[in-house]
Amino acid sequence: MKNARDIPASWKLTYEEVSNGVYKMRLTWERGPFVETSGTDFEGLRAWCIESARNIEDQLRRKDLST
Repeated sequence: MKNARDIPASWKLTYEEVSNGVYKMRLTWERGPFVETSGTDFEGLRAWCIESARNIEDQLRRKDLST
């Protein structure tokens, strides 16, 4: 697995192998939101979770700026 520095601050990555070679992966933010996916491509799942987490943070920042 790649370095944990790729994971956005205040997010925690957890995963479970639910079947032979099939993973359920979750990235949870300390503020409550989470992203979750499953599949066979471990690194692809991890990349998707990280990208989705960054999108959530970006959306919240834009919302804060517009109010």
